[in-house]
Formats: sequence, C-alpha cells, structure tokens
Amino acid sequence: MAGLLRRVGIVSRPATTEKSPTVKVPFAEHSALIEIGVKLPSPPGSVRVKLATGQETLDVINARRRAEQEERTRRALILVGDTCPPALRQAGELRLLHPELSLEALGELMDPPATRHAVCGQLRRLHQMASRHQAS
Repeated sequence: MAGLLRRVGIVSRPATTEKSPTVKVPFAEHSALIEIGVKLPSPPGSVRVKLATGQETLDVINARRRAEQEERTRRALILVGDTCPPALRQAGELRLLHPELSLEALGELMDPPATRHAVCGQLRRLHQMASRHQAS
C-alpha cells in the first residue's frame, strides 16, 4: 500500500507493529486518499488506513460473531429448557438481554457477581449442554 500511495504522490510510512497491511498517513493527505478510494476514519493527526479491498473490518466481523453467539444462546436455552442449572440459565438470559455488554460487565450483573472467565465458562457449558440434548 505504501508503494501505491507513493506513486500517487502521498508521503506515508509503513506501520510495522501490526500484522495487517496498514500505513500511517498525515491528516493533510486525506482528500487525496479519498480520491483514490481509501476509506478513512475521522480523527485528526496521523491515522492508520486500509485500502477498500473488500476486506471486512473488525467491527463487521465482531457484529456478525455477536449475532451468531446470541442466536446460539437463544437456541441453547430453548433446547435445554427446565433442565438447565440456574447459573447457566442466568448467564444465557443476561447475554440475550445485553448482547452489547462485555463478559466482564455481564459478570457484574450476575447474582452473585462473577468474573468474565466464569461467565464465558457458563455460556460454553450451556452451549455444550444444548449440543448434548440435540444429539440425544
């Protein structure tokens, strides 16, 4: 990407600390980047940009993952039904009520409060329990 930007007259430097192909571009060059089809974030100063090559952003990937997790939890609670232990049911219901919250925040809402690792384990066990119910 740095080579492409150099060919169109934009001074940039490679960002070597990341695994994804990004470059740092001065904010003054944003209008030139927009002309060649680069999607830009809005903060001023030096920003990291990616060419619009069809790669999904992390926000899109995380939103899809969150929706899949929510649907999987909803199905698990239906499959397990009344046989679900209270702690697992509580973790599953909180995940459905608050899909945007982190595991740590969900743990704070639980009664008694739990760590993010405990919430993750409870959701994992709920999903495993549903898989066993579905298999039988």
